[in-house]
Amino acid sequence: MYEPIAYTADGAAFCPTCALAAFGRCADGDIGCNAHELPADRAEPARASSLGAVFEWQESEFADGGLTCDTCGYEMVESDTCPDCDRSLSSDHETYIIGPAGHTVTVGPLCPGWHGVADIRVRIAEGGYIGVAEELVPFELSAADRDRADYGRAPFDPAEPRIVADLYGEHEERPTDAALDAIVAAYAGTVATFELLGAEMVR
Repeated sequence: MYEPIAYTADGAAFCPTCALAAFGRCADGDIGCNAHELPADRAEPARASSLGAVFEWQESEFADGGLTCDTCGYEMVESDTCPDCDRSLSSDHETYIIGPAGHTVTVGPLCPGWHGVADIRVRIAEGGYIGVAEELVPFELSAADRDRADYGRAPFDPAEPRIVADLYGEHEERPTDAALDAIVAAYAGTVATFELLGAEMVR
């Protein structure tokens, strides 16, 4: 038997627990009785124009924005809309898997046009054998880099040093440094060398 994952009534959403508290249980075991029948454990029926049930196979209907209980805040259906760019997390975003077999790391989902990707050659030395692999590793782009790439104000070169100011003063930093840090961390414990072959922005 399939149980509802959520209920809706008068424009509000309820998780099963809060729906039971608000509308009671009917004699047949259902929650609410559509507010027209007297629930078995309530003296008065809950008042709602209609009480609708949402089942697991209907989740896609609520993916745009999700479905959250208006009483307790529990998320019944996770939103597929990215809070940063308002685009679909499942279809418009990129996810990367990096690292050696058996110890991979998942990075993402990442907003399109908000990150770059570095092509890094990895040479692994293990028991006298040297294996070579290429990894595509994402890295974050600053607002200035995104503007340059989007509007062609200057050639976009992620490997070009930028002057960055922080609490410790000014220093040089490359956008691809983050990608190199990520791939080194993913191969921690492995004897390997890394070579940046190139990088580009993901639109």
